[in-house]
Amino acid sequence: MKHHEHMVLSVKDSIDLSEKKEQNTVVICTSQCDIKVMMWSVFSLLLNANDSFDDLEVCINGSSLKEQRLLQDVKQKFFEDLLYEYKVNLNIHRVLGRQGHSHAIDSCIPWIDTEYYTLMHDDVILKNDWSDELKDSGFLEDPKRSLINVKPFFMMKPLAFCNSLYLDKPKLGMPHINSSFVIVKKSVVEELGVNWQGYHNKVDFKLEGEWARKLIDFYEPIASGNIQEGNEYNYHNTDIGSWVCYKLLISDYNLKSMKGDFCLHITEGSWSSDIGLAIRINKNYQEIEKVENRILNSKFADLYVEYCKHSNIVL
Repeated sequence: MKHHEHMVLSVKDSIDLSEKKEQNTVVICTSQCDIKVMMWSVFSLLLNANDSFDDLEVCINGSSLKEQRLLQDVKQKFFEDLLYEYKVNLNIHRVLGRQGHSHAIDSCIPWIDTEYYTLMHDDVILKNDWSDELKDSGFLEDPKRSLINVKPFFMMKPLAFCNSLYLDKPKLGMPHINSSFVIVKKSVVEELGVNWQGYHNKVDFKLEGEWARKLIDFYEPIASGNIQEGNEYNYHNTDIGSWVCYKLLISDYNLKSMKGDFCLHITEGSWSSDIGLAIRINKNYQEIEKVENRILNSKFADLYVEYCKHSNIVL
């Protein structure tokens, strides 16, 4: 071990010495997603992948206004029942106010004391355990890989950048990691000095000059032809994982994904319209029916039925 010049131990060495080796913590953050969708996600984890994780960190984020946080209050009671009545090993975080998904994730990270952690969206259903696919990927043994997610690696793949409109004005979204299911080597990412927080800014700019050419050239391998010199924008955002992605790129880490056959991402569980969510649920009905049948034949059946009363979804 090489001693830090001024602190004796580096951040990475400090974490490496204090963490539980070869153990994994799953982090699930939830806000507006329908409680039934969230329960599919949580119970699929508990029933299908209990051997692949050791701890569960849950963060419930949302409005501080009493009339706007009723769903989050119900979710808190659900997780308290899991903790106290069903003895599930989990920690519950509750953040009120202007706290988004990435802020909720970052609030959980300091409490993680395992070698790895896994970010999992509250609208992801695990069809089976992921340990075999993870083992086959070589991720755990490869020092040049700090995280691995399910395909696609970038949320906007194959383009990586997000050229879109916000309030009818052009916005440039920087490449960010698909965080629906991603396994992270905690000490590596912490050593890079970045968090998962995103930033959304109103700023007028044009891709021109030397700095713009450097930016375009830098991202050429992952975003060829997606942005061009001369493009003008009125908004800019670095969404969840954008800075993590950038730091991994400049630190020469390999960015690779698993196939992810073990999981189903319903997508947009928190901000889709009821009609849009219903369409995606119907599209994936067979897998959803499988996980619901497993829940109803498990020790969690009564808890699931009780909290389904708070859902707007009818299968």
